[in-house]
Amino acid sequence: MLSLQNICKKSSFDLHNKRCFRISTGNKSLDVHLKGGIPLGKLIELIGNPGTGKTQMCMKLCLNVQLPRTLGGLDGESLFFDTRRDFNPNRLKELADEFERRYSTAGKSKAMNAEQMLRNVHYVQCTSPAHLIAQVRMTNKYLAANPNIKIIIIDSLSFALRMIQTVRQRYELLLELYVSMRSMLYQHQDQWIVTNVFTNYYNRRSKKYCRVPGMGRMHSILVNERIWFSQNGTYYLGKNEKTRRIIE
Repeated sequence: MLSLQNICKKSSFDLHNKRCFRISTGNKSLDVHLKGGIPLGKLIELIGNPGTGKTQMCMKLCLNVQLPRTLGGLDGESLFFDTRRDFNPNRLKELADEFERRYSTAGKSKAMNAEQMLRNVHYVQCTSPAHLIAQVRMTNKYLAANPNIKIIIIDSLSFALRMIQTVRQRYELLLELYVSMRSMLYQHQDQWIVTNVFTNYYNRRSKKYCRVPGMGRMHSILVNERIWFSQNGTYYLGKNEKTRRIIE
């Protein structure tokens, strides 16, 4: 006979007391609002115009996840899907060198080696939407081969989808990607980061163009949180532009 305990494997007490691991963004104010950083088991979108620092934050997350647990990290590794062919390994090396100097000078950790940190960032170039979805589907194999991967980044998701001409095909691919990502979030409790840009939308009522996030309105429903980047370096949190809150 089935009992409630057999059906319900966890109680609300278990969920309340479950420890939530987080990865620091490298920005103190943003980390405070995120209660210590971006949590594992979530799908986060970084949105902003080109040159506002989205890729740099992705690189910092790839390094912060490697910090020892005693320093707030996860002793983890990362997987980076590059759709724009804009990944700069030299910039990542500069950030890794900065990490090595910071922690070796402070005497906090002898394990922070810049070259090893670069080896822990696994890189995949995706040249087309079909290539991207094939690689995302294969992520289960990547994680099985290297369970230490804690963060997966797609930079940029919107760039890959722009290659698709019809809106219908674009949404079909987007939904297929999110189904795969959600499934892996549930299985592995890792972290997915996608980047997005703004686009111009013609409002028929006002007969004016307005700036909106790419990939359509429904996209905001599919992510757990949005971090908005501005040209002046200010960050915002929120699902849409009207309800977002400034990070100070």
